[in-house]
Amino acid sequence: MNNYKRDIVSAFIFIVLGVLIYAGSYSIIVTKADTMGPQFFPRLVAVCMIGLSIIQIIKSIMLLKKEKTETALNFKINKKVIISIIVLFAYALLVEKVGFLILTIIYVFIQIYLLLPQNKYKDKKTVIITSIVSVAAPVIIYFTFYEAFSIFLPPGILG
Repeated sequence: MNNYKRDIVSAFIFIVLGVLIYAGSYSIIVTKADTMGPQFFPRLVAVCMIGLSIIQIIKSIMLLKKEKTETALNFKINKKVIISIIVLFAYALLVEKVGFLILTIIYVFIQIYLLLPQNKYKDKKTVIITSIVSVAAPVIIYFTFYEAFSIFLPPGILG
């Protein structure tokens, strides 16, 4: 399968993901203390994902027609992609119960390891950097949302 067909398939996956994120934003509890509301950012991300995916589909279809290639969509299923999707859905289901901070640290660590080349799995430097990023990024995000935007992310078992 050529790259244009892969782009079309991945864009459709991101459209579905964007729709799910947008639909999931309705379950976020709205308080009067929030200026923009906690639903604003997930909806913004979802709309951007859907918009960019549509642009990607249009661009890829135009390039496919230009090259006049066959239109069959045959692709090999990648285990890491399937695991990433499963982990992402598990994250979405558990974030309210476990809490943003703990679950995001675990999610980022797992996702980084899924994206690493296999020869980096046992490298000590990679483990250290992955651990630091997995802890630092969610902590920075949590306090940025809390302090700068007054948006309270799910505390879960810590709350």
